[in-house]
Amino acid sequence: MNPQSFGPIALKLLLLLVIGMLLCSCNAHQQEREFQNYLCECDADGGNFKLLCRNNYSSSMSGFFQLYLHSYPFRIEHGKGDDLFAFRDDGIYLYNHQNQSWQDYLRGMDFKYRATNYFHSPAQAYEYYFKADTKLFKTLQDGSQEQQLYRNVRSCVGIPHQPQFCILDNSGSLRVENSGIIQPTAILPPTTTQAYYFAELKKIVYLSLDSFFRCDSDGSNIELLYAASPSVNSQRSFYPINEAGVFVTNNIFGYIDKLLLIDATDGSVQDIGKIRFSQSPDKQYLPFQISRAHNGSKLLFFDSTALYFYDLTSMQTEPVLISSQENYHLRNITSASISSDGSKINFFCEVYRYK
Repeated sequence: MNPQSFGPIALKLLLLLVIGMLLCSCNAHQQEREFQNYLCECDADGGNFKLLCRNNYSSSMSGFFQLYLHSYPFRIEHGKGDDLFAFRDDGIYLYNHQNQSWQDYLRGMDFKYRATNYFHSPAQAYEYYFKADTKLFKTLQDGSQEQQLYRNVRSCVGIPHQPQFCILDNSGSLRVENSGIIQPTAILPPTTTQAYYFAELKKIVYLSLDSFFRCDSDGSNIELLYAASPSVNSQRSFYPINEAGVFVTNNIFGYIDKLLLIDATDGSVQDIGKIRFSQSPDKQYLPFQISRAHNGSKLLFFDSTALYFYDLTSMQTEPVLISSQENYHLRNITSASISSDGSKINFFCEVYRYK
């Protein structure tokens, strides 16, 4: 080695060593941070952020306890008025605003996480519908008079705060329930996983093998509406937005998953924006969730680091809340819901509080 070049080479090696040590130090500091799972709240404009209560799940847990921790809250839903529900493996829980804690609402059924879990709150009735495993139940708002309506239910699909929702059973039979009146409509292909009858359009849209189809109310005149690519998520979501035929789903383009707004009248597609899927404790990707206030003017959605609104009039996406808040760092948002009056947003995420 040339003695004259030894000095600069040694200096470069020393500089690289110092940089490496600093990076390791930063990573170690990041790993030492304890992120804890919280129910959070903010106003619809993203202001007035607060922690409501800690969920008894921590991302620092691993192994057996991480895989089988039944207390992990995987979904949050707003009901009527101030009602706020959390879905866990062992039941549905109602948030007590005075005690700032979760209390039992419905237990004793199989609520293990599935993409087809469903909760429906019709605007004009003081009752709730919910799907647990393959059964559909109905209760009064206070959780009393629980009754099982259907067995062998594959999926339920509806529009939040609207009276109508659709029930697909394992045989492919689709039924429409509207204000307590049940109407059989069609027998759909056996590969159908979700379906909805759009009353104004007088058409059924159904999802089968990653493609959306449109047909008449009796199942005739089937047309391909939109063919999607297989996603990182094992079950594609389907969210009707209005009775005129507009719905939201996701599709992957290259390596980017995007939310799409599709109009079933003409098959037109609007790109809402890209999404990063959150993960459950056992590292499975969670389907995205769309939340809609009663007036239906905006859609709330989220990825792992932020909350967003999509304005259905201007067709613009705007961030509501991002991962960095004063004295807090947020990550892995797993569920979010907007109140029926559109004033408050509640969500689950992991939070690190700076000292």
